[in-house]
Amino acid sequence: MFSLKTDRDIFSNFEIRANIVTNLGKLPNLNESYLSFLVRFKGMEITPDVIIYGYEDSLNENGYLENNYSECSKVFWMIGYSGQGDGWFINKLDGSIFFYDHDSGDYQIDNFMSLRINFLEFLQLSLLYRELERYLDLNNGIIDEISQKQFEDTVNSIHDNLFSSYPYRYFDTKTTSNS
Repeated sequence: MFSLKTDRDIFSNFEIRANIVTNLGKLPNLNESYLSFLVRFKGMEITPDVIIYGYEDSLNENGYLENNYSECSKVFWMIGYSGQGDGWFINKLDGSIFFYDHDSGDYQIDNFMSLRINFLEFLQLSLLYRELERYLDLNNGIIDEISQKQFEDTVNSIHDNLFSSYPYRYFDTKTTSNS
C-alpha cells in the first residue's frame, strides 16, 4: 500500500517547465538534485503541507529572505512552504532539509528544525504523505493500526525516527480503528 517512489517515479509527478533554465547564475551552489528539479520542473503542491516553489518563485522568495534575514539566507535557501505559512528550506552547506514553524516568529537560525534528509528523500516523504491523504480521504479519515504501522515504517525507512520528526500529524491513536 504505502511505498517509496524511485527517482523516476518521483519526477513523473511534476510538470516539466516550458523553458528549461540553462543559466544557473542566479542560483547559489545548492544540492544537485534540487537544482536539477528547480531548472526542469514547475513548482507544485504535493500536499497542503508541502508546496514546492518553481524557479521564479524560488528566486523571489529567496531575494526577500536575503534582503530581510541575511544571516539565515547565508545558511538556508527556501524551497517551499505549507498552506499554514510554515517554510521548507534546504541547507546550502550540506543539502539537508529544514522546516521553519511560522509560530516561531521572525527567522532565527536556532529555530530551524532539521529533518536529517536530502531533497530526494524529502520528495519521497512528501509523496508518501500525499498517498496517506488519499487513503484517509477514501476511508473517512480513519486508518487501521496495521496500515498506520506500515505507513510509519515506510516513512522511517527513509530515515530513523522521521515519522516522529515530521512537523504535521495526520493521525493519532484516537483516529485509528482495530479493523
